[in-house]
Amino acid sequence: MRQPYTPVIPMMVIRATADEMIALGWVITHYLQYLERSAQRAQEHRELIGLLRGFQERVVKPGVTQWEGQR
Repeated sequence: MRQPYTPVIPMMVIRATADEMIALGWVITHYLQYLERSAQRAQEHRELIGLLRGFQERVVKPGVTQWEGQR
């Protein structure tokens, strides 16, 4: 039986610029979409998907799926 997923880096304060956070949100959003498409029924990915969803809800603006960059 597999061990539950434990994050390598514990949750901590992230110090980053707005553009870095936009980039991180973009990466998380697209990686999450990839995981959901490729491993919808795989139990081992469900906890990781849950962690990413929780982080995404706190950090990523709703509806942001494309790179915005600097304006």
